[in-house]
Amino acid sequence: MKTIICDIDGTLLNYLHDKTPRSGSTRDHVALPGVIEKMRNWEVQGCRIIIITGRRESERKRTEKELRYHHIPYDILIMGFADTGR
Repeated sequence: MKTIICDIDGTLLNYLHDKTPRSGSTRDHVALPGVIEKMRNWEVQGCRIIIITGRRESERKRTEKELRYHHIPYDILIMGFADTGR
């Protein structure tokens, strides 16, 4: 089984340059071209999909909602990972 590891901001979704979407909003970020199709393709192939992000744990619910809204599949979501800025 292959394992795919992806970041969110600037990799799966557009990067909003440290702007936090409105509370509860899922529509401020946009999936980058080809992302949804590629992620779903990997899911169908049986790949394990790990999404890792520097977003804080306090953003987990909003982030999970956002990934669902964009139909981005994943098996594991790791939050707060070594964000050193851009």
